[in-house]
Amino acid sequence: MSGFWSTLKREACFLAGAATTAFFFLAGADLLQPSAGLAVQIFCFIWLFSVMLWCAFGVVRHADCLAVILGEPTGH
Repeated sequence: MSGFWSTLKREACFLAGAATTAFFFLAGADLLQPSAGLAVQIFCFIWLFSVMLWCAFGVVRHADCLAVILGEPTGH
């Protein structure tokens, strides 16, 4: 069972990205309206930017692992 939790921990960026995508798909139009307020818009920007960076680093980690498996860790 510890393998499940370690995998879940390693792939938390995917879960955060999927949850953020679903949330903003369902409620994003209301949150990004001018009537929502500047504080809400700033929070949404920071949240989206943070999750985007986290997911980007997750993709880089996966690409690096794949390069090592394929025997080309330097990309040549």
